Amino acid sequence: MGTSNHTHRVLIVEDEPELRRNMVRALRKDPSLQVVDAGAVEAALLLVDERAPDLILSDLDLPGRSGVELIGELVKRGVAAPVVFISGHVASFRGEIPTGPGIDVLSKPVGLEELRNLVDERLRRPVARGPVGAGGAAPFGVADYLQLASLGAHSVVLRIRRDDHEIGHIAVRDGVVWSAADRAGTGREAFLRLVLSGGAVDCRTVDMLDEAAQIGQSVEALLLEAAVLDDEHAAQLDAEAADAVESVRAEVARVGDALDAVLGEVPLDDVELPEAPEVDLEQEFQEACDRGVDALLGRDFVAAREAFLAADRWKPGDRLVTANLARLAAMGIGGGSAPEGDREDG
Repeated sequence: MGTSNHTHRVLIVEDEPELRRNMVRALRKDPSLQVVDAGAVEAALLLVDERAPDLILSDLDLPGRSGVELIGELVKRGVAAPVVFISGHVASFRGEIPTGPGIDVLSKPVGLEELRNLVDERLRRPVARGPVGAGGAAPFGVADYLQLASLGAHSVVLRIRRDDHEIGHIAVRDGVVWSAADRAGTGREAFLRLVLSGGAVDCRTVDMLDEAAQIGQSVEALLLEAAVLDDEHAAQLDAEAADAVESVRAEVARVGDALDAVLGEVPLDDVELPEAPEVDLEQEFQEACDRGVDALLGRDFVAAREAFLAADRWKPGDRLVTANLARLAAMGIGGGSAPEGDREDG
């Protein structure tokens, strides 16, 4: 894990006692890790409240509450610890697991060596640790936090940043979008701009919101509206790109017409054309024949036919070439019947 003096806190949430003990034992071999464990979500949350972990490894199918519910609880607490779900029931929970750079999903079984490598890689990945807003990017996007706040009926304020500068905020009250503001305005339009901004998010839970409601709509409806706008924007960009291509084509055609007009006014006798390079027909013919013979000896009949066709173009009607093409045609190489002419073998 390296020689850093910092101790990373890893929380393991697994209800199968023997597997949990093995996972804990494997990770505690690394002195840079402080490993704590729990068998259910409620017990895990007590450990989170005690000290925010740097990484959580959790099963999905747990007694009482599912591992997915950990994500909402982390948002509620303003904790941005990345989560790795390790489960034999991934397919059953796939539709409930939010996506984001702070979430990984693996299917059981995972070997202990693989587990150690996973923890090492995940702790090295540049995603913020500790409370959201303590610096660095949170592991989820704007839409992820909104969905989680909606599912848990939480009250939160999302502050959206780009290039280390805050560009706006969205407030959610009891899972409903309450208000939004950015540099260009407030309300629904600001909400849509912020959702599509791609900015990093600082999420903080609040007990109440003093400001009056500007929006008061469900997260799902507003995110759907944002998705439609995003699709329309993409279509507009495609149309603009097509217009740009057509404009370039028109300009090329215009220049070509102008050039044709200029050349049409110049007598051809006055135009100096570059001399074509001299070609040694006999040499090209012989080289093509040699390639054909070499290919025949190597039983590469397709290459042989291509070579003899090239030779025939350099010197049409050569008996040796015609004979070999006929032989290859009779073998079914290239299809069709053998060429007419002298059938003498080469």
